[in-house]
Amino acid sequence: MSTTGVNRPKTVPATRAGRAAGFTSLFMKIAWDKAIGGGGEGAGSENGLLSLRSHQSIVETLCRMRGAVLKLGQMLSIQDEQMVPAHITAIFERVRDQALSMPPKQLMRVLAEEFNDKNWRETRFVEFDETPIAAASIGQVHHARIKSSALSEEERARRGGGEDSVEVAVKVQYPGVAQSIDSDVANLKMLMKLNIFPSGLFIDNVLKEMRNELRSECQYAMEGAKQNRYHDLIKADSSLNTFFSVPYVFQSCSTDRVLISEFVPGISIDRLAKRDDIPQEFCNHLTEQMLLLTLKELFCWSFMQTDPNYANFLYDANANRVHLLDFGAARNYPLEFTDNYLELVAAAARQEREVIVKKSIELGFLSGREVLEMIDAHVSSVVLLGKPFRDPMHPFDFGSENLPSQIAKFIPIMLKLRLRPPPIHSYSLHRRLSGIILLASKLKAIVPCGEIFWKIYEDAKEAMLKKRQAQAASSSE
Repeated sequence: MSTTGVNRPKTVPATRAGRAAGFTSLFMKIAWDKAIGGGGEGAGSENGLLSLRSHQSIVETLCRMRGAVLKLGQMLSIQDEQMVPAHITAIFERVRDQALSMPPKQLMRVLAEEFNDKNWRETRFVEFDETPIAAASIGQVHHARIKSSALSEEERARRGGGEDSVEVAVKVQYPGVAQSIDSDVANLKMLMKLNIFPSGLFIDNVLKEMRNELRSECQYAMEGAKQNRYHDLIKADSSLNTFFSVPYVFQSCSTDRVLISEFVPGISIDRLAKRDDIPQEFCNHLTEQMLLLTLKELFCWSFMQTDPNYANFLYDANANRVHLLDFGAARNYPLEFTDNYLELVAAAARQEREVIVKKSIELGFLSGREVLEMIDAHVSSVVLLGKPFRDPMHPFDFGSENLPSQIAKFIPIMLKLRLRPPPIHSYSLHRRLSGIILLASKLKAIVPCGEIFWKIYEDAKEAMLKKRQAQAASSSE
């Protein structure tokens, strides 16, 4: 979630008609801009790219609309410039950083409706700050203290009792966002036709997956259950629970549009890369822990928080912990997919071309009918992804290797020559993996990736065997 510009309230268009009007206005501005030749620096009249004036119109509209359009902005703003054109990442970085908030009047109305109580402030809270501390694609977050009496008996017992109130974060969903997902995505698809993306990205598939994710993320009750599941997984893992924590969700007083959880302080982990006072040893340790977490999520749990937005990972200097947030995009992966993907990564680390091609076909990255140039580019990019795990005896230097730029060399070939879109599970997975690689590169981290991966490999194979045995036992009953 963004914390920049969240104090600039502006009413969220809550009806389909209101949201459609916002898009129509944007399309007319861009069409007029193109008709008069753009103008100004970077107008793009020769290369077909949008002008700076059109960029500003897009930013203003996406910030005001929130929802699907802002979600796409968050997804693209963390991509490397060599993977997504620089003029596109520039638009969506500004969108991410300029997220607007609801005016207090609209906020109060939403909360009164959700709690079915006009006096919700007095009956539930000791304190409630109307100024949001963060704003994102589908909701904004407020700092508050909730009365212990508003919690369930089980939730009070879990905290040990003795407190009259609890410090909490209250996430409030923007009105109309859930009901307008389909129309927003349709309008966004029209926007994508305005020379936003190169051909070959299978943007229809990206938008379809994003629509499914948004539908899931708008269900805060489901998100709360996933967050508490993740809370329990972290708490039970001794290799993770000394550095990571997940705030517990108070589901008894949450709704499908209001999520109330324990409050945690911190700064987004990407900001550490911009500071000169952070020791390199800590950057290495942070990256090592993030890598361990990511590999365990995918290969041992088959359950991953797939949103790589750095604001979902808050470093708390006082506790020396990273607090993990926002589990709307957490998802389960089929056992067959994670098993094949594990073997693909292992083959990449071993540089086994035939196994890479075989597993890529089984996973759906290749059809088996591609030309040799496409297969070579795909194999080369996969081998690069496995490079950090190649040597279990020596650490990998992300700062000197610059993996994102090396992988980017093969992207144009694959966009041009691939015959099928990537498998549906890979959209969310690769967002998270690209996020950790970019973070490691930003922090110039030196990490024993090989040692970590091959230990996870053995643990994952054992965990997968147990899951298969459990599935076989349940199916035979």
